[in-house]
Amino acid sequence: MLKFIIDIGDKNKKILNLKSIKQKIIFAFSLVILFVVILGVYNYMTVKKINNDIAGINEEDMQLLIANQGMEATMANRISTARGYILSGDNDFKDRFAAYTDEGVEFENQARSIGVTEAFDDLIDRTIAWRTAKNEEVFDVYDRGDEELAEQNLNELTEVVRELMTGYEELARNSNEEIKLGEEMLDNGKQTAMIGIIVTILIIALSIVAAIIAAGLITEPIKKVMDRMKLIVSGDLSQEFLQNHARDEVGQLIEATNEMTQNTRELLTQINVVSETVTSQSEELTQAANEVKAGSEQVAITMQELATGSETQANSASDLAAIMSTFTGKVQEVNDNGERVQQYSSEVLGMTARGSELMKHSTEQMAKIDQIVWFSQEI
Repeated sequence: MLKFIIDIGDKNKKILNLKSIKQKIIFAFSLVILFVVILGVYNYMTVKKINNDIAGINEEDMQLLIANQGMEATMANRISTARGYILSGDNDFKDRFAAYTDEGVEFENQARSIGVTEAFDDLIDRTIAWRTAKNEEVFDVYDRGDEELAEQNLNELTEVVRELMTGYEELARNSNEEIKLGEEMLDNGKQTAMIGIIVTILIIALSIVAAIIAAGLITEPIKKVMDRMKLIVSGDLSQEFLQNHARDEVGQLIEATNEMTQNTRELLTQINVVSETVTSQSEELTQAANEVKAGSEQVAITMQELATGSETQANSASDLAAIMSTFTGKVQEVNDNGERVQQYSSEVLGMTARGSELMKHSTEQMAKIDQIVWFSQEI
């Protein structure tokens, strides 16, 4: 049972999981319209039942009216046929009296089948008593030959008939008034049912129009806010502020959107200023880096020259060593070959002068290297 309820709840959630606010609003109004339709149908069925009941009552009242009028007519006919029988002695009047009596009994039974009031029931009892007295005190007495007593009794019973006829007439008048009242109520009920149908239709139509208008009033501003949010996400902040004339939650949402747009614009302006500052400082840093690079290239050139000078000095020293070795050999050879001493001495003097110049040049190169190294350390 619990699982069944949960399944129903899940299904209802899926049904109510509408994709837009407009659909939800229209769905809510649809529920109201459905309730109005159910209420209208209920009212119509209720009024129709009341009208049917009134129509049934009117039908009973009409039958009672017919019965009362029939009783009144049969009473008049019976009194006239009874008087005709007393005056003429014709049995045809007596037969007609019996026929009118049977007709009156039918009206009595018809009224009793419907359900009679206490007054009508009293009239019926008095009518039955009058009919019995009529047979005994008029017809039987007349048949025994006492015409004068029969006529006297008929006159006395005629007063009773007039009272009964007045009673039936009063009941018929009451029934007629009830029928008229029932017809008025029936007409009013029909008008009420028709008005109920018209009002229900108007409420449904107005509800549909109200649902459409309300959905538009609520969803259109939200749609504008959604479109503006998409533009902001895409980076477009050039749009004008959204117009807002509402003071409800939707109006507050529009105001918040406008404030967010303004704050985003200010933030981007500040970011732009900071970006320009960073760009300027980056340019200065690039220039300084270029200067450092030029200095580094100059140092590299100097170091290259220093390396070249050192290599030249090394070569000169190597040459000097070779010359000194040759000189030593020559000195050794002097002992062996005196004739060549002067020649070798001249070569030695020349080489010595050259070595002196090389040493001097090497000294100058070393001085330059020392200055370069010192300058590099200072930098």
